[in-house]
Amino acid sequence: MKQQTILAVLLTALLSISSGPCDESLPTYQEPEKIFDAALASSYVVTATRNNFFVELKIRNVFDETFQAKPAFQGMIQITSMRNPSIKRTFNISEILFLYVPGYDQVTNTLTFNSGDSIRLGVLWDFKDDTGRDLLADFFRIVPDPQCKGRSIAYAEDFMISGEMRVFEKTGITKAPPILHSFCYVTGDPQSCSPFPFSANCPFRYPQ
Repeated sequence: MKQQTILAVLLTALLSISSGPCDESLPTYQEPEKIFDAALASSYVVTATRNNFFVELKIRNVFDETFQAKPAFQGMIQITSMRNPSIKRTFNISEILFLYVPGYDQVTNTLTFNSGDSIRLGVLWDFKDDTGRDLLADFFRIVPDPQCKGRSIAYAEDFMISGEMRVFEKTGITKAPPILHSFCYVTGDPQSCSPFPFSANCPFRYPQ
């Protein structure tokens, strides 16, 4: 597929010169309705050595052309408590791990973004908010697990996750549809207990 720069994609129609009379107007240029698509995914994983909340943001080129230019790489992933919206954790692009960026040349700082390709970014949340507040200390309500001595489980909490990214300066910001993630924080040694059913809804909910 013939590669073309971002500038060429966005300005070709504007720079074309008509060969007709001077009073003949050029056709109006219309940008594609959708160039990139974005999606979020999240997971909470507890093992003998891990206790992680992971969020991934994926940006996909859904246009039928290849883009090639210096990347902007600006964006963020934000996690917000539904019970207390003042509790937010915002990860800016400098804190976000680039998991998979095909076509990026670090030497020339050039990104070739082919049609159908995806950029994947991710973060691990340490359960602290933007002010440094430790949610394990004074937000999660942690109670003993009646099914396992030595393990504790927090009441379920709901978090809204949002994310966006500007891949190139000329292509604007691509926002992912927000997702809701509910989970119970688990402490203790999971090896000493039966595996916690993370795939099921957490039974520890705040009393209504």
